[in-house]
Amino acid sequence: MYIKELHIAAFGPVTDKTFKFDRGLNIIEGNNESGKSAIAMFIKFIFYGLSTRAVDGQIPEKARYINWSRGIASGYAICEITDNGKTQNVRVERTITAKSDADGKTKYSEKARVIDNDTSMPLSVSGQPGVFFFGVPEGVFVGSAFAAQEGDIKPDGSSLKDAVENMISAADENVNVKKAADMLDRARIKLLHKNRTGGEIHDLENRRDEIEIRMENSKETSSRLIRAEVSLADVKQNIATAEARRAELEAAESAIDVFADEARILKADMLRTKLADAKRALENTSSAADDNFMSSLAVAVRDIEKASKLKAELDETEKKLRGSFVAPDRDPEVDADAAAAYEKGASRLFTTGTVLLIVGLLAIIVSAGLKFINNALFTPLLAVTGALVIAGIVTMIISGSKRRKSYRILDEWDADDCDHMFEIAASLSGKLREIDNARVAHTAALSAAKDAEDTLEKLAAAAGIPTDGIPTNVLIKHLAKYGADAVQKKKALAAEISNIEGQLSATIAAMGPVSAEDVLAKAAAVRETEIGSVVASMTEEEKSAIKRELTFNRTKTEGLRDRELDLERECAALRAVNVSPATDAEELWEIKSRLESLRKTHDALILASETLSAAGENIRSSVVPSLTTEASRIMAQATAGKYSAIGISPSFDMNFRDSTFGTLELDYLSAGTKDMAYIALRLALVKSLYKDGMIPPVIFDESLASLDEGRVANALRILEKSDVQSFLFTCRSLEGSLAEEATLTRLG
Repeated sequence: MYIKELHIAAFGPVTDKTFKFDRGLNIIEGNNESGKSAIAMFIKFIFYGLSTRAVDGQIPEKARYINWSRGIASGYAICEITDNGKTQNVRVERTITAKSDADGKTKYSEKARVIDNDTSMPLSVSGQPGVFFFGVPEGVFVGSAFAAQEGDIKPDGSSLKDAVENMISAADENVNVKKAADMLDRARIKLLHKNRTGGEIHDLENRRDEIEIRMENSKETSSRLIRAEVSLADVKQNIATAEARRAELEAAESAIDVFADEARILKADMLRTKLADAKRALENTSSAADDNFMSSLAVAVRDIEKASKLKAELDETEKKLRGSFVAPDRDPEVDADAAAAYEKGASRLFTTGTVLLIVGLLAIIVSAGLKFINNALFTPLLAVTGALVIAGIVTMIISGSKRRKSYRILDEWDADDCDHMFEIAASLSGKLREIDNARVAHTAALSAAKDAEDTLEKLAAAAGIPTDGIPTNVLIKHLAKYGADAVQKKKALAAEISNIEGQLSATIAAMGPVSAEDVLAKAAAVRETEIGSVVASMTEEEKSAIKRELTFNRTKTEGLRDRELDLERECAALRAVNVSPATDAEELWEIKSRLESLRKTHDALILASETLSAAGENIRSSVVPSLTTEASRIMAQATAGKYSAIGISPSFDMNFRDSTFGTLELDYLSAGTKDMAYIALRLALVKSLYKDGMIPPVIFDESLASLDEGRVANALRILEKSDVQSFLFTCRSLEGSLAEEATLTRLG
């Protein structure tokens, strides 16, 4: 079998993640707390679920890996299995849901199923999928194919020798002989130690002797005193532990405070720089951002619009007023004056002509009389007389012409005479004044509009906007937008300056009266310390967690000291009144009866243990040869032939054959070599324990951490060339850089 894909919907800190893997070595690289161990445990969860038991005081698996923001642990694995030459893709799904009942206790509901991934048809699988596919219970799987980080790379946290014994004992598919033997032995030791210095039987015998010897002892008071003294010792130990931890936390808090002061100083410098930049930007803001720009633009627009409006009003007024004139294009007062002048001139000329004609006629008469009296005077006088008559006639003709012009003007204005014409002119003079007034206002508006256009030219020049060929209304829109943008920018810069000044003021207030040079020097010195280097790499959340833990630690220590004082008082009071009562004969009889029953049970346990140990020897004798052969082959490859063989005696003593020094005992090997041996035995055990086609993937959580670069490279080559799928979880980039044929997944 090999896992092609994992999808984690919610498991521990990991949510909504999908990972794809290959048949060989798969390296999952990520920093601490990035979810690597959760992904490793998710593989075990898919096949065997999670336990609710608390082992060695640790948090139960279900409580640890239920994602509490969603209240579930859920996901699936897509696997390829081969059985009797037939390949099939299956999808293994599992979901655990946590809910609180009415009493506040957490209840879990679990659902698992296996389906054909190609047809989506469910497969009939009874029990755990891991037992169905691999043929072994969870304990055997964990002891052989799953090297969890919590237990380092050794299943029970003991020596490599013990790890080998546990793995070999797990080789029986039906009976875990080692575990059964250990359970019997623990039960026997619980009753009575081999040297008879401990156990329930030993304690009961002592208790029996105590009751018989100290008849007067009070069981209740003694029990209370013992509990109080044990509790007092525990409290004192907890106080010492808490105080040691508090010292570490206070050192970390001090470093955090120093770095916080440093951060404030750096922030203040940064804010001052930003403030200076913002002020320079404000100073360099275009003049269009000034109120004068926008007010000048508004006045210019108003004057231009006013001139346009007055022109339209003038045209309408003149058109309306002149519509009532007989001669719309003529001034009635001018025409009245002209008609009067023509009439007056005609009258004068007419009078003159009349006089000339009369004088001429008289001269003709006189000249006719002189012809007979003085013929010499007749001719000159006749010439003068003729001239006078001609002058009178011409004057009369001119007078008639002027009178006709006057009549023509009067006819045009439909006036009877000049007086009537002056009356008409007087009636139209008010309208003419309105037209003149409108023309004066329009002329002033045109002047203001010209000034306004000059203002627009100046504003455009200040804004850098070309005016050639741009209509006035378009130019006004450009200037209005430019001014509005400049004003908005100025406001934004002013708001930014105000905000920066507020931040700077708050930062300076938080800094207090400190010397920047002293703080920076102190921060540099703290950063060189071990605790300082750790704190410097912490996130803000981690720093907050340190402060929260310190507050909790101080509160806890105060509570422990109060508890210590109470227990000391209780112990002193119990010692003062610890007087033995009368002998409790009934209790003594019960102890003796119990001792008789326990001795029979103890003898039976010894017999069962001896019988089971013999059976275990038979299992080991059948498994050890094939296991050591395969492990030796892998170990030789991993160490480039340096250790050519691994030896395991029937009593599980281990030795290694060195190409230079011969056979070496386990204690002569380095930690890295021991880990290599363990990895070799892991692979050998998996290949020996499971049938072909159903070999589970082997999981190594930080298992190469103690190996040097050369041995890491050798181990990676072994895992890459192995026909067993393997997962290596690591917080280093070394494994990924050395691997040649591995699928690398980096966690963000």
